[in-house]
Amino acid sequence: MELAISFIVIIFVATVCWLLSSIYMLVLYNHYVNRIAKSQSAEESCSYRKRYRLFTRLERVIFLVASTIGTFCIFEFITHDMLHLGTPGMPDKYASSIEFWIIFGLTQFYYEVLRLTNTISNPTISITALSKEDVKGNYVLFLRGFGCDNYLPENYQEKNKKLFFSEHKFYQCLSFLTETIAIGRPEELINPGGASRVYLDNTTWKDDVLHLMRMAKCIIILVNDKEHCIWEIQQAENFKEKTVYIVNNTDKFRNVKKILPTNHLTQYVSPKKSFVSFYKNGMLTEIPLENNKNGYWRVIKSISHLL
Repeated sequence: MELAISFIVIIFVATVCWLLSSIYMLVLYNHYVNRIAKSQSAEESCSYRKRYRLFTRLERVIFLVASTIGTFCIFEFITHDMLHLGTPGMPDKYASSIEFWIIFGLTQFYYEVLRLTNTISNPTISITALSKEDVKGNYVLFLRGFGCDNYLPENYQEKNKKLFFSEHKFYQCLSFLTETIAIGRPEELINPGGASRVYLDNTTWKDDVLHLMRMAKCIIILVNDKEHCIWEIQQAENFKEKTVYIVNNTDKFRNVKKILPTNHLTQYVSPKKSFVSFYKNGMLTEIPLENNKNGYWRVIKSISHLL
């Protein structure tokens, strides 16, 4: 009987906390998405991302307290009003109760499991809010064209998710060695996991990207045929000794070759299914790309002279 009641306590308290958390996160998300859509500059939008990140972190604290109080109240009700196990207890009494803390721990565990079902709390996304002034020191700059492509986390990809390069997994490996910076979409509040995002003004983004390219110790371009990516490939001609190209779509690479037939990447490299191209010892080098963790580590090892 006591086990059954304890189980009910766990399910009830954790579910209520999860529902409150989901409502809180949804309201918070919609509020700051609207604020970012109306922002007049990258600096203003970054301030909203920082506030959102702060409030999402407070969510854990708020609902930790809420679940503690909820567990205490229901535990009190069950043990004394339903089971008539003596006079009502005091908080310090429960602090030494093993049963109370077991129930509380299981409540927290179940709550965390429920949180993972909330896409806003998905571990493959993150919240970064860098402006161009925040970017300092040695870093790897990650560039790609905006839009749906084959380089994003699995739920963002165009086709069979198992076949394509994962930015999230690649930069998980790379983050052990160096700082990674990417250009964020101006309208986004949260970004796919991977490199930290820097946000730029729409009117000056080209100048800002060129500045970031000059300052970076290594540039990684994930090649697609989007307009912004074509422009980035053109500019990378001035930094080709420190530029790494990752190609994961033969059709899009052929389109790039048609648009930029004299570019060093398209001029000397023949289209293959998946490959990585970079300069080493003054020579253009090409290695096959395997879309798994071992393959990503092989790429990182091959470009270690740039890191």
